[in-house]
Amino acid sequence: MVDATVDAHLSSFDVSPDLAFKIQPGYSDMARTAGLSLVLKVK
Repeated sequence: MVDATVDAHLSSFDVSPDLAFKIQPGYSDMARTAGLSLVLKVK
């Protein structure tokens, strides 16, 4: 149900070359843990 709701809201989302989204490995020095980072760049 959540997936369908998100898809419905993003169906008209403008995906232009000025937007970039990527998933990359991340590390938190403060917590000393590794994980994944979701990065959204707007140029």
